Amino acid sequence: MLLTEPQKASKAIKEYYEEIRHDLNYIYRLRNQLIHSARDIDDSLEYISFRLYRYVNSVLSTILYYEEKNSAYSIIDILSSIDATYQNYNDRLSNEELRKRPSR
Repeated sequence: MLLTEPQKASKAIKEYYEEIRHDLNYIYRLRNQLIHSARDIDDSLEYISFRLYRYVNSVLSTILYYEEKNSAYSIIDILSSIDATYQNYNDRLSNEELRKRPSR
C-alpha cells in the first residue's frame, strides 16, 4: 500500500508529476500547431482538451480555496505553495525511504 511504503508512494508521485509535465508539454505543442497550421492538428485534440480542462479546473479550485481561507495570499503565493508542498512531500518520502533501508 502506498501510505505504508514510502518508496512506492515516492515513485507514484514522481510518475504522476512526469505525466503532468508530459501532458502540459504536449498541450503546448498542440497549441503551437493550432496557431501556426490548424489543418495539421492531431486527432486527439478532444482528449487533450479534456486533460487541460482538468488541470485548469484543479489549479483554479486550489487558488479559490486558499484565497477564501486567507485573502492576503496572492496567486503567486498560492502557486508557489503548491510547488513547495510537492517538494516537501518528496523530501519527506525520500527521508523516510532512507530511514527504512536496512544498514549494510
